[in-house]
Amino acid sequence: MSTFLPPGYKPPDKSGKYMKFQQGETRFRVLSDAPLIGNVGWKDKKPIRRPVGASWQIGEVDERNGVPRISHFWAVAVWDYSTSRVRVLEFTQSTVQTPISELSKKPKWGHPSKYDIVVTRTGTTMEDTEYVVTPEPPEPPDPIIVEAWDKLKDRFDLSRLFSNGDPFGDEVAVAPPDDSDGPF
Repeated sequence: MSTFLPPGYKPPDKSGKYMKFQQGETRFRVLSDAPLIGNVGWKDKKPIRRPVGASWQIGEVDERNGVPRISHFWAVAVWDYSTSRVRVLEFTQSTVQTPISELSKKPKWGHPSKYDIVVTRTGTTMEDTEYVVTPEPPEPPDPIIVEAWDKLKDRFDLSRLFSNGDPFGDEVAVAPPDDSDGPF
């Protein structure tokens, strides 16, 4: 009997290296020692990232109503529970950044690698989308997470995002998903 596909064939994993907040709950564990912090603008549906304080040229990024579309971002390596893999989470929402920052300053919570974070997204348009950040009780990460991160962390470098490189250190640079509809 012949088979249509080779034995053991599996379709390629389409989840990619980048994570976005999904409708409903998105659960993750921060793996990075610190976030990469900067500003991001978009030109022709491609991100342009700069460190905080770096200058921007007129016309370098797309504009909305004559104003350059530049947002403050954080990028971190995370364990994505929905795909069971290490991914990059880049986000611009201050309603996510502020609670994580506040939790990291509290002695009972501390560094966000000590607990899982659940971000609940509601709404479908930029005007009605809201985010709620809920930390899970602090506990050590699952050994599978530790093992996966240990295999990657020596070659992983978030600063490669500033040159549109691949934080995972793979030879071919991989751009984040098309975000032309904005961060939502």
